Formats: sequence, C-alpha cells, structure tokens
Amino acid sequence: MKVLVVEDDAGLAEMLAKTLSKQRYQVEIAANGEAGWALIEAFEYDLILLDLHLPKLDGISLCRRLRAAGYQIPVLLMTTEDTRESKIVGLDAGADDYVLKPLDLEEVLARIRALLRRGTIESTPMLTWGALTVNPNSCEVFGHEQRLRLTSKEYELLELLLRYPHRIFSVSTLIERLWSFDNIPSDNALRTHVKSLRRKLREGGIENMIETVYGLGYRLTPEPAPLDSATSALAAPEIKSPKAVAAAVPSPKAQPQDRVLEALQEIWQRHQPRYLAVVAGLMQVGQEWLAQGAASSPEMLARAQQEAHTLKGALGSFGLMNASQMAAEIEQLLLSGNQLNPEQVQQLAALMGQLHQALQGSILAAGNPKMAIQPESVIDQWLIIHHEPAFTTELQAQAAIAGIQTSLATTLDEAQYILQYVVPHVVLLDFDCASSLEEGLKMLSALSQQHPAVPVIVTLNQDTLSDRVKILRSGGCTILLKPVTATQVLETVIHCLAKTTLPSARILALDDDPAVLQCLEQLLTPWGFRLTLVANASEFWVSLQQAPPDLIILDIEMPDLNGIELCQIIRSDPTLSQIPVLFLSGHTNPEQVAQVFAAGADDYLSKPIVGSELIARISNRLERVHLLRTLAEVDTLTGLSRRRRSLESLNQLLKLAERQQKPLCLALLDLDQFKQINDQQGHERGDLVLKTFGDYLRQTFRQEDVLARWGGEEFVVGLYGVVKDVAIRRLNVLLQMFSAHRFLGLNNQAFQVSFSGGVAEYPQDGQDIQALYNYADQTLYRAKAAGRKQVL
Repeated sequence: MKVLVVEDDAGLAEMLAKTLSKQRYQVEIAANGEAGWALIEAFEYDLILLDLHLPKLDGISLCRRLRAAGYQIPVLLMTTEDTRESKIVGLDAGADDYVLKPLDLEEVLARIRALLRRGTIESTPMLTWGALTVNPNSCEVFGHEQRLRLTSKEYELLELLLRYPHRIFSVSTLIERLWSFDNIPSDNALRTHVKSLRRKLREGGIENMIETVYGLGYRLTPEPAPLDSATSALAAPEIKSPKAVAAAVPSPKAQPQDRVLEALQEIWQRHQPRYLAVVAGLMQVGQEWLAQGAASSPEMLARAQQEAHTLKGALGSFGLMNASQMAAEIEQLLLSGNQLNPEQVQQLAALMGQLHQALQGSILAAGNPKMAIQPESVIDQWLIIHHEPAFTTELQAQAAIAGIQTSLATTLDEAQYILQYVVPHVVLLDFDCASSLEEGLKMLSALSQQHPAVPVIVTLNQDTLSDRVKILRSGGCTILLKPVTATQVLETVIHCLAKTTLPSARILALDDDPAVLQCLEQLLTPWGFRLTLVANASEFWVSLQQAPPDLIILDIEMPDLNGIELCQIIRSDPTLSQIPVLFLSGHTNPEQVAQVFAAGADDYLSKPIVGSELIARISNRLERVHLLRTLAEVDTLTGLSRRRRSLESLNQLLKLAERQQKPLCLALLDLDQFKQINDQQGHERGDLVLKTFGDYLRQTFRQEDVLARWGGEEFVVGLYGVVKDVAIRRLNVLLQMFSAHRFLGLNNQAFQVSFSGGVAEYPQDGQDIQALYNYADQTLYRAKAAGRKQVL
C-alpha cells in the first residue's frame, strides 16, 4: 500500500517514513502543499498523511482541492490544535480522520489501518482468501494456519491484491503502487516477485490464487468455495478472529525494542542540529525581548510562533515529551504578542534556555517513552560487508546522495544477522571480512540461494584465475580488484540496480472516430501511458506545439487533413522530427502502406486494433527512442541534460513565460577552482565532484526545472515562474549544502568544493536565451571577482 506523507518538518517526515516502511508501506514525502498536490496528480496513493500547517498550500486548502477534484483518497490529518473548531474545519474540508501531535506512532498506524479498511470490501481487520489469512496489524501471512515467510515486496503485493479482489493490475500499475517513484524496478523484477509469491503460496497449500490476465496483468482468482467436511478431511479451516489466529500459530521472533530506538536515534542525530538552530533563533528573539521590552518586528514574532508550534509537534513525536511541553509553553507565551509583562518575559527566556539544554543529548538517554512499533523486515537496496571505516563512510555518503539505502556490516556474522531482517537488492562483499576464501565462498553461496538471488559484488586483494572461477561458480556477479575507489564501487552498484523500465510515456493520438479513441484509451491507460486524444487536425497541432509527446498515433483518412500530410509536416520540423509516428488504418494494400512509410512513419498497424500487438509495438519503439535520446541528450557522468536538450527545454519555457506573462530565471553555475582539484586530487576525484554536484542539483530543484551540464565545470539551471530573488535564495541553499560536503582526497585528506553563480531573469535581463546567458555570465564573472562562493 502506498502512502504520501505531506509534512514540512524533515525530521518528523523521515521518522514517519521509516516507521511506515517497516510496516510494509511504500512511502513518498512532500515538504509542502504544492509539492504534495503535484505528486497526487502524478501518482496513485492509497492514503495521505497530511500536516495541517504547511508552506505554499496549507493542509486544509490541499484537502479541499483534493475533494473538489474528485479524489477519494483517505486523508489522515496531523495537527497540534486540539480544539473542537479545528477538528470540525479539518473534517469539513474532506479529511477522513485526524491525529494529534505529538504523534503516538502506534495510534497513527492503527488509524491508517482503519482508514484503509474502509476503502476495501473487507470490514474485518483480517484479510482472507480460502485457507489463507493475512493479518495487516502484524504483517503476518498464514496458510492452513501455518505461517508463510514472505519478503516485504511479496507481502505488499499479496495485500494489495487482497484489498482489491476484483481489479486487474497491469505491471506498470503494480510497480507504481509498490515502489516509490525514485526507485522504479524493471518489469522483469516485478514478474520475479509474482513468481516467487506464487511458489511460496503453493508450498503453503494455497493453489492458483493469482491469475495472469493475458495482455492486461494480474488479479486475484475468485475465492474457492469451502470444501464439504464430509468429503474431505482437509477442508478449509474456519476463519478465526485475529486473537484466535495469533494463538494458533507460534509467534515470530520479536525484534528487540532497542532496535527501534536505535533507528529513531539515527534520524534524531541527523536532524538534531536543525532543531537546535531553531531553538537558537528563538533564544535570539527572547534576548531582544529582554533588551527592548518587545519583539523587534511582527514578522520575527510570527516566525518564532510558527517555529515553536513546529517544535511542539516534532519533539514529542521523537519521544521528547518534556521538550515538547516546553515548546508548547513557549508558543502560548509568544501568542500573547507584545503584551507580556516582565515576569513572563523572564519565564520565556528561561524556557528557551531549558529547551536548548534538553535537546543537547540523545533520545535514548532521554527516557524515551514506549514506541510501540514492531519493525518488520524491510528491503534495503544495498548491503555493504566491508571493514575499512574511511572507505565505508565515503561509500555510504555517496550512496545517500545518489538516493540508495545502505546497511553496513563489518563482519560476516553481522551480515548474517542483518539478513534476518533485510532482503537487499545488491551486496558488496569484501573477502577481507572472511577468515578464508572458503568462508567467503560459503557466504556467496548462501546469498545466491535466496529468492530472488541477490547480485553480489566481490572485492579482492589478489587476482587469480582459479579464485575468479570459484567466486563466479558460488554466485558472484562482479569482481573488483583492490585498490578500488568508492566511486567505482558505486557505479557498479548503480549498474546492478539499473532501472530498465521506461518512464510513463506521453502519447498523442489523432482519429476522427470516437470509438477508436475510446478503444485506445481503454487499451493504453492501464499500462501507465499518459494519453492526449484529439479528433481533428487543429486540436492535434495545438497539443503538439504545447507539449511534444513521446509518440504519435495517426489515422490516414481524416476529413480536413489526412494523416500522411500531417506526418510530412512533422518530419519537416527539426524540433518534432525525432518523435516516432505510428499509423492505424483500415487500409492494407501495399501502395498505401508504402506511401505511409515514405512520409516518415515508424510503424503501421491495420484496424481492427489488436491490443497486445499495439502495446508491444509502442513499447519497442519507445525503448529504442529512449535509448537513443539518453545517449544523445544526457550527460553520462552527472545524469543531467546536455546543452542541446536543455536549450530546447529552455526555449519552450521561454515561450510559455512570454505567453503566460511569467518570470523565467536562468542561472549559470561554475565550480570554484576546479582545475586545481583535477591537478591536485586527480581526474577521478574531479569526476566524483562533478557527479556529486549533479546529484545535489537534482535533489534541490523541481522535476520541471531545467538542469544541465554545458561542459567542463559549467552548469545551467532554468527556473520557470520564479523571480530572481527567490532563485538566488534557492541557489544559496544549494551552495550551503554542497560546500559543506566533504570529499575524501589523496592520502585520505578531506577537501571541500564551492561554486559561484550568476542569475538572469526574463524579461528585464534579456528577451531570449542567448541574452539571458550573456547577462548571467557577466554576473558570474562579478561573483568570482568578488571572492567566489556566492551567487549574484
């Protein structure tokens, strides 16, 4: 089940994501209301966990927009406001339930389970199919009262099918529902999970539960009728209550509570400096109040009130109840505005100091109250088995920037323990962690026998043909000879985790027959294609100009302009000529078909439409185009656009800005003293700097923004609908994060890199891209002349 968490507090959002992930939910996070709305429009979710106070678009407004657009997704509202009025406003806006901050994680999970049950046919907490019973509370599966051992993805797949027993799920829909949008696997990976789940169900006595619907996907087969107990001693058992089922089977080995606290402590340590900085800002307000008798400005007072409100909810959710209470008292005092008497001002300053002191330590040492979350096994992408601290630290840092989850073991015993709870997608095994080659080979064999088999990358000190043969026979997929850099290892891992599926493609279809358009919609929508269907050439041309698709479907016979002429027009336009064109027609004579291909068509299908053939041809054509475009348009080192592709995107944004009377900012960024890095640290580390900078750019900016590398250490960012001041602020956030990143240089000496930037805004700094570039280049030169490490 897929959950969207819309929460602007990064620490609280991460804690919720980790908690939900351990309960087998797929989680995506949005930091503001507008970002949440964009994800809701783009992807399908089973539930939304929504904060009330959000930047850009508050939770109430987002909820109203959601319901006005016809979305029926359950919404669980999170709020610190425990008043009758605020609850009524939230529920009237369309929320299904609410939960109070500080969050009790056990209550959050219980409310989520209750909301998900409301949207399914099953009203009981247990999900059943014949002799199969699934307990969503504990994520346990039983067949004929015997527990089945499923991986996280197998369980999520089974639960999804059980909750929607009459729905056919295409491969693309299952992938979208079971994986986050930044972690999409291949179609074959999904089919492997289905195959493994079927095998485990059969082993548990559950036969023929998942049906393959040819050309469409998978669904649950109709539930079998109960067997007559008089005719079979193996009749399906009576479905029992959750307590009865729990009593009938042995309880799984419980994980220690301190593992939960350790996971929360890791999140706390990452976000503790930010919370301390917020409290330091509050203390500054208190000091000014003491000195001046009032807050320095209404804006500062309002910001302090909002920060205290955020702390009240977040700190209690980490179990720091005393600190949360202090933040609540601070908020109440700040809400009095400048009406505080001297005694209250003294109380405010004292509370701020006590709060700052309370946040200095560990949440483990703070007497954290019960965290009743029993974590289940969760799939991490990468298990690192390596004993060198400096190397693994750099490896994990690079993996985090690339968005890859890691688990670390320094010995084989630690790895075996981790594998009880984690099913990795890939493993790095350093044979120096094994006492002998044979011990390492034994570990390899164990990993290769998992279902599905785990690809293992092996690092070795010595290279002999016999050792390589033994490693490959034991299940190793790649061998790296030491010394090897973290960058080389990460590139190998990314290759193993390469996503081979195509992104959701946009298809523009033209046909004057409404029945054909309706048929196309029914055939293609379940496969994840985004369709624009038009019935005449004028609409077609407008749609083509506004948003060029990934593929075009044309009919030959049209009342005003036939498809062959349209195809010739498309091929005569350099900006559109590379789009693949597929023809659908009732004509089958050779002369007509030859004329179609002579006009520039890529493929031809005769009517009536055969769904499986149409989908296969579209997929094959898109795969070829995607590969060619990637090679031609994407910089392989950074993953950013090349100059040509980014110029096309920038010109499209410029036209849109001109038409909509919106601003457009073009930023030119240049890494400071990059030549010295190559000279002093070597080109390999220079490439790592470039790749890391590309990762930071993708993490910082929106999907619709233009991000490109134009050569060397020069990067370009295009921001539509953003004024220059806002663009500079965003780039300064990027500068602060990137310049704090520590790279491991020669002799294990750390070094840091900064950049300088110049920003130009349409229309005042230029009317076309070249003029904007020239202005940004001049501004960049001034930033470098002024001492570098700044954006002007």
